[in-house]
Amino acid sequence: MPVGVGAKPAGGAAKPVTKLAATPAKPATPPSEPPAGSVGKQRNILKIVLAVVLSLVLLAGLAVGVLFALKALGILGVGMNQEPTSIQSEAKLGKTTITTGEPININLKNGYLAFAATVYFDDTVNGGESGGDIDTSPARNAAYLLFKGMSVEELGKSGAIAELQEKYQDLLNKEVIPPYDGHVMAVRFTTFAYQ
Repeated sequence: MPVGVGAKPAGGAAKPVTKLAATPAKPATPPSEPPAGSVGKQRNILKIVLAVVLSLVLLAGLAVGVLFALKALGILGVGMNQEPTSIQSEAKLGKTTITTGEPININLKNGYLAFAATVYFDDTVNGGESGGDIDTSPARNAAYLLFKGMSVEELGKSGAIAELQEKYQDLLNKEVIPPYDGHVMAVRFTTFAYQ
């Protein structure tokens, strides 16, 4: 029998094959650069911080701009050295009046109100005694805003009509539709019936 690979030696059993021991691994050397991905995380955090700071600066600038604009338009108070001026204190009761027209029905919390009023303007408003071209819809809308949802008991209290006339006048003077804006000198309820 031939002697070769896989052949048994003449003496009997095959010799076990021994494997060479694996070579030991070299110890890891510390990396000279940070691991991949940590630089990206630092850059992302830096971008977020920069975006937040930039947003805060822009919002602060916008707020300052809005405050200056409101002050310039006279909406936000008066200056430190200026005295407030009021149109009503300088103006006198004029001849211009308007009416809300036919009585309007307003739903109350537990009933309804039939309402009509006459609005008296200061002497700076030139619309004639009948109001001329002055739009009456803001006066009607203000009545809805004032009375909607009130109760019959609130309307029936002592002194309620005088108080409501004052609130109605204040509401009309807050309207930004000319000539209501600060030009209403007085109001008188011509119809005020509720149930």
